[in-house]
Amino acid sequence: FEQGVYRLMLNRETGSRGAETEGSLQGEENPIVFGEWTEAALGEGTYRVCFVDEGGKINLKWVDEETLQRVFSNLGIEQDRIGVLVDSILDWRDEDDLHRLNGAEKDYYLALSPPYGAKDGPFDTVEELLWVKGMTRDLFYGYEEEGTRRVGLREIFTVDGRHRRVNLLTTSAAVCQALLGQSLEECEKFVQERKDLSEDTISDLLDLLGRGSGESAVRQFTRAKPSVVSIEAVGYLGGSKLRRRLRGVVRLLGGSQGFSMIRWVDWSGENYHCEES
Repeated sequence: FEQGVYRLMLNRETGSRGAETEGSLQGEENPIVFGEWTEAALGEGTYRVCFVDEGGKINLKWVDEETLQRVFSNLGIEQDRIGVLVDSILDWRDEDDLHRLNGAEKDYYLALSPPYGAKDGPFDTVEELLWVKGMTRDLFYGYEEEGTRRVGLREIFTVDGRHRRVNLLTTSAAVCQALLGQSLEECEKFVQERKDLSEDTISDLLDLLGRGSGESAVRQFTRAKPSVVSIEAVGYLGGSKLRRRLRGVVRLLGGSQGFSMIRWVDWSGENYHCEES
């Protein structure tokens, strides 16, 4: 993990162009590419590290009703369930105790076993979605259906990004599909071809997606230098089947200020965001 932090800080200082192009941070032999694993030797073992730009996801603190409706529809969630999820997420986040048509407030949650109260405030973690009416573990973590992996909402949403719009330079294929409704295959192709762009203005990126800047859905995107990044690390000792995996979210402060740690996750694989190949 510390090697990952070091690489991130080194590239931020030396990559004058990298963080703003190709969805990667340049300035070393193995530039950081967000969402992809890299591997290296360390002592008698091996480590793998993956970086995820939290700005490349949809922020639960600010997402509006229209965007939630579009995201859940694009992900193929049943229409009757969409109404419950959207209203319940907004009820969980707002400060009042008045529930929307399909939503829920503390009276609903206190009647559950075990009972708990409604948040009535901003989401502090993405995992809070699991407490919201209408949410299931399959929807949150993702699942396999007829040999096809259905993307989990934990890969789509964040609470840690600093911008209201999604960073098109680093967003994943899953978020691209959720916001735009294009097939996952088309979005995966965009992510791969994005690395080879010689010019990477927002217009260039949208052209690569085949979308026009005037479309309402694409107004959810921006082009920005990553500043809040998840680092996931896996360590192995040579010849051993045992491994250790952990995840931390850091905010890059710029200049000589270094970084601050936002959160630390060190338990089951359900809390990780990078798929291992």
